[in-house]
Amino acid sequence: MFNTPASASARICEFLDAPDLDELKLNLGNSQRIMLVAANFRKEVTCTALWLLGQGISIACFKITPYSLGEQLLINIDQIIPT
Repeated sequence: MFNTPASASARICEFLDAPDLDELKLNLGNSQRIMLVAANFRKEVTCTALWLLGQGISIACFKITPYSLGEQLLINIDQIIPT
């Protein structure tokens, strides 16, 4: 029931008190920038990030993997969205 594009659009419109998703003006002037950092991303997060990209919102997802080298802590950073 809640996992369809139509239900997601309806819930967004309800939250923003808008009659239709096409009438919404999201990210006017492209002023927002979102960066998500995690060891792993669930499918729901990546799907949402891709949708936001399609709406013109600047969003990036970075996968972080920690490593230890003796006494040092190292991290590997991979940008997975956008690719």
